[in-house]
Amino acid sequence: ETEESRRWPYDPPLSEAGVLEAQDMGEKARAFAQEAGEAFHVVVASPYRRCVQTAVEIVKGLGSDTRLLIDASLGEIYGPEIMGHHEPLMLPVRAQAEVVAD
Repeated sequence: ETEESRRWPYDPPLSEAGVLEAQDMGEKARAFAQEAGEAFHVVVASPYRRCVQTAVEIVKGLGSDTRLLIDASLGEIYGPEIMGHHEPLMLPVRAQAEVVAD
């Protein structure tokens, strides 16, 4: 567990393995699109740090013509049907400036 994970328990960073998997996914998606004679133009991610980090690696694999859109309306769903009666006591999402700082 890192200091960042302790500070943001509901918004942890992507692990090193996760970064590698996202890079692999970006390369596979690019190859898939090229075989189909198509291209990906946009990747949409929630504002959670791990999601933005994943999307950044995928966009890099897809190429410079692909854009990243961070949609603040995407995120975790809290409520008894999904999480039981436990909801985070703190705001689970960081400020956008902090998410994109890296």
